[in-house]
Amino acid sequence: MTLRELFWLAEAARREAWQHTAWLSAMIANANRDPHKKPSPFQPDDFNPLVQRDRKASAVVVDEHTIGDLRAMFVGGDGGVAGGGEPQKVTGPAGPER
Repeated sequence: MTLRELFWLAEAARREAWQHTAWLSAMIANANRDPHKKPSPFQPDDFNPLVQRDRKASAVVVDEHTIGDLRAMFVGGDGGVAGGGEPQKVTGPAGPER
């Protein structure tokens, strides 16, 4: 057996173990799910960190309509530091540095 084949076996065992855990997690979550709050059932892929997800579906498109929100969030509404005014000096638990 080559090292590559050993790696493939280990990777397949890891994926199978996560798939098994994801199925159990989805089954437990659906048994305790409130159908009024979440009408659609959980899927095993919701609990499996190894599943490839479509990153473009959750991406934020920056255009002339959303750039103002980003500026307000990261720069501040007045064009200065977020929260307005000068940046605050962070001090430790013993008080300000001398």
